[in-house]
Amino acid sequence: MHPPCLWISIFTLSFLVPSQETHMTASLGDIVNIPCSYNGTKESTFICWIQDCTSELNCNNMIILSNGQKVIFSQSDRYQLLGTIEQGDMSLTINGLISNDAGTFCCRVQSNKSFRDLQKTHLDIKGKPEYDYDVTDRIPERNQIYNNQFLKMSQVNGSPQKAGTFNSICTVIVPLLMRLQ
Repeated sequence: MHPPCLWISIFTLSFLVPSQETHMTASLGDIVNIPCSYNGTKESTFICWIQDCTSELNCNNMIILSNGQKVIFSQSDRYQLLGTIEQGDMSLTINGLISNDAGTFCCRVQSNKSFRDLQKTHLDIKGKPEYDYDVTDRIPERNQIYNNQFLKMSQVNGSPQKAGTFNSICTVIVPLLMRLQ
């Protein structure tokens, strides 16, 4: 291997290895702050946070995105960058933790069309889960709206049985609501 190729290989590998990996534990309902900082140039730089990040270096499935100056996308109001973004503080704040917040979070930077992880943090959530069981497993019948009709799924033969039309239900309900006002 020629020395220039070796340099390029080392340089490329440095973008694939996360600079830090940490572990955090928090409780349901807590506010958590996952630190991340960036000291690079702000030109053509995007920083994203991803939950359940994989080895694929991209910003797919991001929960929040910054252009290095401000937040330009957030999947939810619960996800915020409250630090001084212009100075490289990309720490992720998650408000009101829920059990689905458990997992691995990556602070990922894109610069010059390449990605690298600045921070990788595994978050464990402790506390009683919001639900004791999956309610969808216990529903014997499901309603569907199909071609303006409510259909009731028959468990005997699996074919839909007409339960009433959307228009006929509205014809009854709307006048009743008008009288109540």
